[in-house]
Amino acid sequence: MVKSEFCASNPTLADLAGKRSCHTGFRKTAGWNMPVGFLVSQGIMDVKDENDLVTDDAESVAAFFSEVCAPRVTADGPGVGGTSWAPLCTACDGDCSEDSPYYDYAGTVHGVMEGVCDVAFTKQDVVPTYATDGSEPADWATLAKDDLALLCPNGGCASVEDYANCNLGRVPAHAIVADARNPNLDAIKDALVAAGNSEGFLESTTEVEGQENVIFAAGTEALFRVDITFEEFYDPNVLAAFEAVRALDD
Repeated sequence: MVKSEFCASNPTLADLAGKRSCHTGFRKTAGWNMPVGFLVSQGIMDVKDENDLVTDDAESVAAFFSEVCAPRVTADGPGVGGTSWAPLCTACDGDCSEDSPYYDYAGTVHGVMEGVCDVAFTKQDVVPTYATDGSEPADWATLAKDDLALLCPNGGCASVEDYANCNLGRVPAHAIVADARNPNLDAIKDALVAAGNSEGFLESTTEVEGQENVIFAAGTEALFRVDITFEEFYDPNVLAAFEAVRALDD
């Protein structure tokens, strides 16, 4: 997502080089793995492997963009061994923590609205929700939906509400994964679906002692049965992006 004014010259993803980027967090799906994997797999972002103490995807992102805001540290990095790396937080005043106001989905749009970054990598419903004329305007929102646009993978821009036709991949909803060889798989699925229709069960698994999103995300309304393979469940572009990121440090 970019400001609409960025779209005046009919830009492509390659035009993001040298811009400032906001990501939901290091190694998060919509804000990191999808865009980084896509940019690398398409040959738009060069792969960097110069610092043995930093993951290659972190190096590559820091070299492609002029400034970066990608809060979050995992066991895998960005610093080897699970440490932060300053170049991933140059656009967010050096705050690499999950307490950053620019962390997660809404945080990326917050960053664009405040002018700390030029592009936000996030999920499809954030702008229509939090813009000044969105369904749930945020107190930090300063721009309306028409002030922002989606930058499409084939070039050009689209309305922030036209995400069905302008996206990097259709990341599926969170899922419970089980061994397909388990002889009790059908019974397990039936039990989970039945439990998912119980308000008490969902309440007990989405919030514990004030901590939300414990097992299922807050706001989960039901669980649905899925009877297709892992490959069918995931968009091919999503799998390709994950593979591209994973291959960087092989």
